[in-house]
Amino acid sequence: MVNHIKKYQPLLLISIAIIMGYPVLNKFFQLNFEAIIGLMCFPFVMSFKREATHPLKWAIASILFILLYLSTGIVTCNYFALGFLIFFVLEKTWGGINWPSIALLFSISPFFNYVIKVFSFPLRLQLTKASVYMLNIIKPELEAHGNIIQSGKKSFSVDPECMGLNLIVFSISLGLVILVHFEQKKEVVLTFWKTTLFICLILFLSVFGNLMRIVTITLFESLPETLSHEIIGITCLIIYTLLPFFILIKWYFKKKPKIEKEKPTQKTLSKTSTLVFGLICILNLSMYFIGPKGRHEKVDSLYESIHIDGFKKSVVSTNIIRFQNDSTLIYIKPPVGFFGADHDPKICWSGSGYAIKNQKESNIKGFIIKTAELVHQNGDSLYTAWWFDNGVEKTGLQFEWRKKSLLGSQPFRLINVTTESKKESEQQIKRLLNLNLFE
Repeated sequence: MVNHIKKYQPLLLISIAIIMGYPVLNKFFQLNFEAIIGLMCFPFVMSFKREATHPLKWAIASILFILLYLSTGIVTCNYFALGFLIFFVLEKTWGGINWPSIALLFSISPFFNYVIKVFSFPLRLQLTKASVYMLNIIKPELEAHGNIIQSGKKSFSVDPECMGLNLIVFSISLGLVILVHFEQKKEVVLTFWKTTLFICLILFLSVFGNLMRIVTITLFESLPETLSHEIIGITCLIIYTLLPFFILIKWYFKKKPKIEKEKPTQKTLSKTSTLVFGLICILNLSMYFIGPKGRHEKVDSLYESIHIDGFKKSVVSTNIIRFQNDSTLIYIKPPVGFFGADHDPKICWSGSGYAIKNQKESNIKGFIIKTAELVHQNGDSLYTAWWFDNGVEKTGLQFEWRKKSLLGSQPFRLINVTTESKKESEQQIKRLLNLNLFE
């Protein structure tokens, strides 16, 4: 009985850690497609060196992320606190964790989720232009308008699904499985820099695969949610991303001599390590009761002074101001630092059941702003636009407002305008661009 407990001690402790951390993690971590794929790949990605180097570092990192969450309210800290606690248990019982496992932990994190959703749009614009450039050889009538490929009256929108989180995480996860397969076959240990280089390679191939996917789908006019659309997507993923990666990785490891190493043997946690583990578990659970509810709860004096004629004003959760009349909904969201999350409308509207279509950058009154169409699951459509405003400067470009914030500009707030008609949207956008709401 005792031997059985020792044998399954790591699994038992990891289960306890997940149960204790679940109440907080459940607030923000969605077990969606990319998370499920990543978690399924973990057993095939994780391998151990014979000896761990200072496994206590993971426990310290876990505690630091708990403290960071308590002081800032950044919810991603909970995810890393739990992940690093599990790494602490594994290194104490099995040995040093390989770098691909750490990379996989980051790739399915809420932080990576946010980065992909926010910053994939500029990449989609470039993919649209590149696709049209290639297709013009045989279809010179094609034009690129934002993320839309236009052919006469027909149009094809390069939406987030064409360069989104699912495909990137799927590519990274399977790429890491391939990488570790050859790593274990040769019994070599990849360094941080080599692991990073291979991840950059799979990202590059993923982007190239997406480019060829867009070209092929447009060439054959394969509509979304059709069988041909899905078959083309899977085929391009295999031919242009996974297969080249497999060939390159196989060629790289072919030159590596096989190193015979002694297999790591399982150990049990000492009383001190068990005490540290239990303390962190309690801290994880306590965050549910004592952790901050948000970073922007207090309504500042500037927010109280903002008024827009013809609109009813209210303050909703986390200090977001809502202005509403019969035809228009305006959200003004609180400022964050240049490094912070920006309450991106694509994420908020997606969470409300809307799909983002025809997203593009528009030049209105000399300002670059983002516009898009929102299509609900029931078929209803809305028109939305957003930009960042600090009272002096207005821009819809992520890098621009973050750079200016870093250089000392006044804090930027996100303004999101949504209407039922395109004409009304243009009128309200022009009106708000003329106003200085933060005087």
